[in-house]
Amino acid sequence: MGLNFSPGLKGVLMICFRMSLPRTAFAAGAVDYLLKPLSDERVEACVQRLTSRLATVERAAPPVRRILARKSSTMVFLDIEDVLAFEASGRLTFVHHLDGVFEFDMSLKKAEEMLRGQVIRVHRSWVVRRQRVNELRRDGGELQLLVGPELLVPVSRDRARQVRQ
Repeated sequence: MGLNFSPGLKGVLMICFRMSLPRTAFAAGAVDYLLKPLSDERVEACVQRLTSRLATVERAAPPVRRILARKSSTMVFLDIEDVLAFEASGRLTFVHHLDGVFEFDMSLKKAEEMLRGQVIRVHRSWVVRRQRVNELRRDGGELQLLVGPELLVPVSRDRARQVRQ
């Protein structure tokens, strides 16, 4: 039996009944393991170890200052301070920047993770930089954000309360 792990995992916990599996798991990057039968003390210690490890990993991530995007066949570095929003359209993601609109090779979810705390999801297809939001408008029955000097971004009904806060 082989063990496969996603490369994006930040912590792996193995619960097993054979001693040979934890060795394989540690070789693949596991943080801890629990052997059955489980004891409350061992589970608590394991949870504390995983929590501590995840906090350390998140603190260690350097802040993102620039992102790589594409305009035609040219790759460009964009300062994150000048990013207005990210938009998903079909299978593509675009970054709206003060210098224009560029293709972006990450999903909206990845952009949210990369810029945690700096962005807010306002629609299933839009993530905006909090610092760049200028106005919340109502156009008929639809809510929109004015982001930067002229970008109008729709706000979905289910996210309107979060945006107002």
